[in-house]
Amino acid sequence: MGLALALPGAVQALDCGAPTLSLATGREHSRWEEFNPRGEPLLTERGWLQHTALTGTGRCGAASWQAQWAHSQGSRHYDGQTQTGTPVQTSSRLRVDALTLSGWQPLGALDRENPSGTTSPWAWGARLGWRQTDRRIASTSTARGYPERFRAWQLALGARWRLHDAGPWRLSASGWAGGGPGGTARVSLPNADPLTLPLGHNRLLALGLQLDGDARGAQPGAWSWQLRLETQQETTAAGSARAVTRNGVPVAVATMPEIRQRQTVLSAALNRRF
Repeated sequence: MGLALALPGAVQALDCGAPTLSLATGREHSRWEEFNPRGEPLLTERGWLQHTALTGTGRCGAASWQAQWAHSQGSRHYDGQTQTGTPVQTSSRLRVDALTLSGWQPLGALDRENPSGTTSPWAWGARLGWRQTDRRIASTSTARGYPERFRAWQLALGARWRLHDAGPWRLSASGWAGGGPGGTARVSLPNADPLTLPLGHNRLLALGLQLDGDARGAQPGAWSWQLRLETQQETTAAGSARAVTRNGVPVAVATMPEIRQRQTVLSAALNRRF
């Protein structure tokens, strides 16, 4: 009750505006590669996923914030090899859920007459993200498939540049660089007990281009739209070895190899300001 009574006063003191909700949909091209310790490729997956994102944005003074849940789902073509080195081709089913909290601080002062709210086209930002990837490799005539679940955190710093801001159009570009500590991979291998493999540290680079349309979207209760093009490249180092058990008895050793991912998303969003 105390928090409910104090929150409106705190929002007013921070000069916070009403939030904007955004629903986006689009297509994502996903590429996944794994490499052995010598840098030789073990497998490659590529395919198109359906992408959906729900985003809430707001502004407090000159600073802005964004909270987003993104979901991607679909399949990729799998071209790799079995544990014995036999070439194999199959497919994998993907379900990816990501939560991201980010904030932007412009380099210029607050400008109430500017639709973007600031006098400078430049801003710096920080974001914290968590992602869960469910991947199920399909069985073939020579090898049994199995499911995996990857989880990892990431922290990144970014810069944004407003390329155009006149009339009803606003075009901006952004870039992020960062990484995170080792995550985990929950694996259910055939004829073995489920096990959790550690992932190595990860690093990422991301670029984005965003076109905002309809200046009326700055008014409370109004609608606006966005077009977004985002690409991200991520490398996860190999993890340490863990024992593979069957009915509690060690039978082998497994290690999650180096993983390189690349995602490119093209989406359209509809926004409503409250």
